[in-house]
Amino acid sequence: MKSLIEKWRNLPRIAYIFGLANFVIAVGAFVMPFLTFMLTSKLGMSTLEAAFYVNIVFFAHVPAQILGGWLTDKFGRKPIYVAAISAEIILTAIAGFFAEQFILIYFLFAIAFMNGIVAPVIHAWQSDYSTAKNRQMVFATSYFGWNLGFAIGPAIAGLLFNDYFQFMFWGDALTTTFGVLIVLFLLPSKKPEQDKDDEIDVPKAEQNYEGSIWSLFFSRPRLLLFAIVGYFLNMIYGQMTFTVPLHLSAVFGESGASVFGQLWSFNAFMVLVLTPIAVGYLSRFSTYTNIAIIGVCYGIGFWLFGSTISIWILLVSIVIFSLGEVTFAANMQTHIANESPKNFRGRVSGSINLIIGAGYGMSPLISGLFIERWGIEAIWPTLFVVSILCSVAILFLRPKTSVPESIA
Repeated sequence: MKSLIEKWRNLPRIAYIFGLANFVIAVGAFVMPFLTFMLTSKLGMSTLEAAFYVNIVFFAHVPAQILGGWLTDKFGRKPIYVAAISAEIILTAIAGFFAEQFILIYFLFAIAFMNGIVAPVIHAWQSDYSTAKNRQMVFATSYFGWNLGFAIGPAIAGLLFNDYFQFMFWGDALTTTFGVLIVLFLLPSKKPEQDKDDEIDVPKAEQNYEGSIWSLFFSRPRLLLFAIVGYFLNMIYGQMTFTVPLHLSAVFGESGASVFGQLWSFNAFMVLVLTPIAVGYLSRFSTYTNIAIIGVCYGIGFWLFGSTISIWILLVSIVIFSLGEVTFAANMQTHIANESPKNFRGRVSGSINLIIGAGYGMSPLISGLFIERWGIEAIWPTLFVVSILCSVAILFLRPKTSVPESIA
């Protein structure tokens, strides 16, 4: 336990600053988690209509991730982050005035677009200030802050949803403003003066690369195959924001939104409990091993979730799912960073996360079509099978050469 505490104490300062900023932003993350409820309850859409428009909103990440990756490599991390988040704040605040009109869809798309630009910026920024040995814990610390805020945010949003819907947007904009101020004043603008390619502690995969992004990917086919596995894992994870709300609405009726907020807060609480211990111990294993664990946790967690109406079994499923979520947050970006040349970090992150994120974005549409054809009961065992197949696939991708578990 002492060595575990030392690991967390020795992390770079940037990890804790991002953790603080994410906490503040997540406390007011009222809008996107309740997207499905907004479209069905407030705009009166059917399940299939909601699936279509949720997919349209998430599609905003496709051009945004590519643009964000290019911008962050060309102009730097801080100016792009501050500009994109500031635009997101303005759009969210304005959207509150159109909260129960169809035009809200356009605002949600624009908000998601700005959020998509930010993603590769954050990943590249944290990669700059971490190494292969501590990267899992750096990304986990940032995610810990996010979930600390999420332990509070969705529960508040669930209470606001029925009677104070507009305040969800304005509260979201306000807390995000405080978060971006933390980044603006506390985080450095320049990359650290380190990582010369002839340094012995710089892995070959992270050294500067001469060529195009396409030649880089063709030279590293395992990275693209990894992204495909990530696509399916993220598609499974996306059930939390689409199929789970539908399941809870069917089981609990009008109380479904409130129960959803409480379960999401419990999920965030479990992430807080599990992150320091689980990530601290799992960081000794390779990202391949840990990603296989993700598939098992998602499969069992969602299978349990869909097989019961007992609130206690639902809580157990959330615990198992949360372990997978924590491991996902610490390892997916770590793996991408470990395979990214320093001068391509933004573009590699944007491109690979575009593929992985597409799983999350397509999840509502695929799930909606599946539910329309076979019913919601059939989706849970299907998710279990796909999850286990992902675990098997990632282990087959693992290099045959002998690589230390902690940095593979």
